[in-house]
Amino acid sequence: MLSLPDKFDKLARWLIDERDNLEQGTGVPFVRLIYDPGEERECQRLTAVLHERLAKVGLTSHEIRCGELLFKYYAEKNQLELRLKTAEANPHAAGDEIGKRAEAELLAAILSYARQAPPSGNIIISETAQLYPFAHLSGVLDGCENEVRIPLVLLYPATVGDEKILFVGRRETGYYRARDLR
Repeated sequence: MLSLPDKFDKLARWLIDERDNLEQGTGVPFVRLIYDPGEERECQRLTAVLHERLAKVGLTSHEIRCGELLFKYYAEKNQLELRLKTAEANPHAAGDEIGKRAEAELLAAILSYARQAPPSGNIIISETAQLYPFAHLSGVLDGCENEVRIPLVLLYPATVGDEKILFVGRRETGYYRARDLR
């Protein structure tokens, strides 16, 4: 497995030099950069470097931070306190509702940018660990198929072993079409 800086270097080369071929073999221009959950800080630093590297060659990148999405909808509706109280009373039902809302918000944010993005655009989805255990990313990626034509990079904290990829070391991935960068 490559080191995290080497993965970001390879990702940059894919986005700069091979962007037109990213969907070859999978049918979608999606890349899942898999990294150890303990490398989150370094991943954030390297994401900033990636933005700069892409900008230097005239490519734009739009980052969607999942940590901001989880409770954003409820905060905007002034329902966050109510949601948290509901979660205390019935954690399973509240978790399902929060997860579905987070998935819907993430999909809407991706599609909104993808529809108006220039051909030189890229979408980077970060802080995905913050969605666990509420949301499932496979459904979001399914919703992006045939809608997102520019590269979509999913920063994916996971453990890899025995051909299994476990999101945050706990949940098996359910999406198979993305190009994995391990």
